Amino acid sequence: MRDVGDLKLEKTTITQKDCQECFKQEFIFNGKSDNNAKFIYREYINNTARPSFNQEVQYDLDESSVVGFKGLRLDIIKITNTSIEYKVLQDFE
Repeated sequence: MRDVGDLKLEKTTITQKDCQECFKQEFIFNGKSDNNAKFIYREYINNTARPSFNQEVQYDLDESSVVGFKGLRLDIIKITNTSIEYKVLQDFE
């Protein structure tokens, strides 16, 4: 367990076995260009990437610090070309 300010962080690993149709979504930070945050969205079934379900998205942070995709809402606190700090407002639907 690690303390970060008022937060206590604990690394947890969850393993799901015997999954017939596991569904996983990823929203991956892909850098910053000017004041635009770039991400890649991916979907997996049974740990296999679904190529037709990969999408690159870009958000203008001059409009809002909140970005969203498929129900996911993130509030961007700090962003550079190589790192991002954010708060999850809402998880995927």
